[in-house]
Amino acid sequence: MILGITGGPRTGKTELAKRLSKRFSLRVFHTDEVRGVGWARQPYQIISLATGADIIEGVQVARAIRKGLVVDSPLIVLARPLAELTPGQSNMTSGLATILRSLSIRIEEFVAPADAEAYIVEYMIGANP
Repeated sequence: MILGITGGPRTGKTELAKRLSKRFSLRVFHTDEVRGVGWARQPYQIISLATGADIIEGVQVARAIRKGLVVDSPLIVLARPLAELTPGQSNMTSGLATILRSLSIRIEEFVAPADAEAYIVEYMIGANP
C-alpha cells in the first residue's frame, strides 16, 4: 500500500506522515526533498526517488500523480492551513486545488490532521485485517 498525503502549505502533512510512520513503522518520502530540481522535473524526481516508500507526502504529490505516480486510493488531502500563509503559499494552495480537480482518483479531504489520521488508521486496519 502506498499512501499519498497532500494539501497546501502548513496544513500538517509532514506531522501526519511522521505520526503514521511511527505508529505503523512505515517509510516516508517527503516531496520537499526535491525542491531544488526545477518545477518541470519535480514530479518525475518524486516518482523516481519515492520508490520503496509507504507514505508519500507533500504539496507536490498531486502533480506527481498527474505525471504517473501510483498511490493507492484514496488520496488524503489536508485542506486547512494551521497557520497564516504568505502570498506565495496561498498561490501554491490555489494551484493544488486546480490539479486535484483534474485527477481521476478518489480523494478524501480533511480539515484537521487528527481526523485524517483516524480515517487512515481505520482504512489501514480494514485493508490489512
